[in-house]
Amino acid sequence: MPTPAPLPIADPGAAFRTFSVYPARRFIQLAAGFDVFCGLQQDGRVFCWGHAGVSNYVNYLHNVLAFATFRQIAVGRGFFCGIRSDNAIQCVGNYADILSRPAPRGHFHAVSAGKDHACALDQLGAPLCWGEDTGGSAAPSDNIRFTAIAAGNDDTCALDSRRELHCWGRNFAFSAIATAPPGPYQSLALGRRSKPCALHHDGTVWCLADAGREWFRPAPAAVFTQVTSGQRHGCGINAAGTVQCWGNAAAAGSVPPGPFTAVAANRNDTCGLRPEGYAECWGPSNLVWPDYSPPAPPPPSAAVSPAFAGRAFAAPVDLFPWPDGATAVVERAGSINSYTSAGAARLILDLTASTTLDGYGWGMLSAALDPDFDRFPYLYVYYHRQSDNPAGESDDRSANPVVARLSRFPIVNGAAIPQDELPILELSERDQDHQGGAIRFGPDGMLYLGLGDNFAEQNAASLSNLNGKIIRIDVRNASAALPYRIPDDNPFIATPGARPEIYAYGLRNPWRMDFDRQGRLWVGDVGKNHAEELSLVGPGDNLGWPVFEGTYCRSDEHTCAASLAVPPVIEYYHTHGCAITGVVAHSKYDNTVIYSDLCSGRVWALTGNPQAGWQTRLIIHDGHPVLSLNADADGNVYLLRPGRPILRLEWPP
Repeated sequence: MPTPAPLPIADPGAAFRTFSVYPARRFIQLAAGFDVFCGLQQDGRVFCWGHAGVSNYVNYLHNVLAFATFRQIAVGRGFFCGIRSDNAIQCVGNYADILSRPAPRGHFHAVSAGKDHACALDQLGAPLCWGEDTGGSAAPSDNIRFTAIAAGNDDTCALDSRRELHCWGRNFAFSAIATAPPGPYQSLALGRRSKPCALHHDGTVWCLADAGREWFRPAPAAVFTQVTSGQRHGCGINAAGTVQCWGNAAAAGSVPPGPFTAVAANRNDTCGLRPEGYAECWGPSNLVWPDYSPPAPPPPSAAVSPAFAGRAFAAPVDLFPWPDGATAVVERAGSINSYTSAGAARLILDLTASTTLDGYGWGMLSAALDPDFDRFPYLYVYYHRQSDNPAGESDDRSANPVVARLSRFPIVNGAAIPQDELPILELSERDQDHQGGAIRFGPDGMLYLGLGDNFAEQNAASLSNLNGKIIRIDVRNASAALPYRIPDDNPFIATPGARPEIYAYGLRNPWRMDFDRQGRLWVGDVGKNHAEELSLVGPGDNLGWPVFEGTYCRSDEHTCAASLAVPPVIEYYHTHGCAITGVVAHSKYDNTVIYSDLCSGRVWALTGNPQAGWQTRLIIHDGHPVLSLNADADGNVYLLRPGRPILRLEWPP
């Protein structure tokens, strides 16, 4: 097969246009999207810039990432993904396709962003891709472990442990990889047109031609240490540390002289990182450096203090009063302990050996005491475990033997008796996420349980299953023969084909809920791409998912108008966080609902009423994730945070 003629290196003597050297910030990594560049600072903060037409998007990124820190970053078309300091992936953006399938859960060491999809490598080198599946996000089915990965328009390439090249996607239906020079390769890059360039171990660069079958050397005389690929141009850093570019003359231009330590190309422009850490860019666009400094956190109107003598908790997810005056804390790993104010602990229940812990949704998620504890000394627990039998409510049980179980445990001498567990309800699980999980007893003595849609959004709108619902059951006289009864006034008890346990439907992931002093049920429902919502929920209510996300219509106008969905009382967008994880409506702060966000750590106080209107006020914003908000017997509100002490809130109402 003939090799195409190499593209010439851009003429270093030609006129070039450089967009103001930007010495104000120092970076350790550059990332390029379609029209945006981002730099990772030494402190883990992100700073972005681009041409004038994307200034709103750049400002959006700065606002939503203001208090986040990262180890590695990647930029796609209208979205950003990064590996945080805890090795988890966080993605944000205003382009829906990449967020239509959320970023994978776990720990990762590499991430790359393409046009409409992104890919990452976990700690073992397994590839995980998400976003629009036009070919590039469909990772290879064979069990290959990789050391590097790059996402492009509709394709993805990766290097295996031997540093050999693998690619998949729309442009690799032919024998493109078979014709590539044999490795090993140092690194690779995919441009905006998904034409990969790979840096060979000998320092030569090989790129795939437009026909998608032939490889060529764009700069046969150069030896490179790094390579980047734009839409119709590419650049590399040579052995002397200077940048050389090839391809489209307007985009490649002539490069500013002198050494660079890194280079990144977007659709039309290129930026290099100087040894001092500042960025310098060139190309045909009118790039704009925003005059931006991360905002200082607003002065808190609420004070916090460490509870339980400052004891740190790994993953506390629920908290409630214990009969002896102590406070019970539920750990996601499967244990419940009570704690005095001095920090003395007493084990209540240990199910860590049988609790299935995976993703962000499985584990022990909630617990509650029977409201008439003197007569019914029982503890109710919602957790995940391996199934005890092959039957179940879902056909998925055979493929995934994990069940979500609501169980009752008798309390004797202040502790639960594990061997006397009475399973009340079991649901088969098809996914680790969207599990809901808040157990709350209402003022009517009934048990209410929030259940997520189990990562199948159509479940939420169907009355034939319990996923994506608030259920209401009577457990006061539970037995193995009849673990619960259906209250006579449940809203769908007479609806043909409906599960009679359902109290409300149309929810995505009701992680936390609470009853206020008036007996009203407040539910926080975790959103998808756009909004988080806090709702007042009544019997028979349709909360809208998946037709609505908050007040945002995800379907056509006719479908949305016909859904009769109940809008949320308050919603906030993903510029302010990612998941509503705390709701306390019954505390010492009368007529106030306190709610919180997982990612941003923001905590708000909601006051008002439907007639006069609702007012919300930000009272905490320290950037630390909040897993749940709960109140003790005295109405004190606590912030439950992973890996940190639980904090008690002090806020003048």
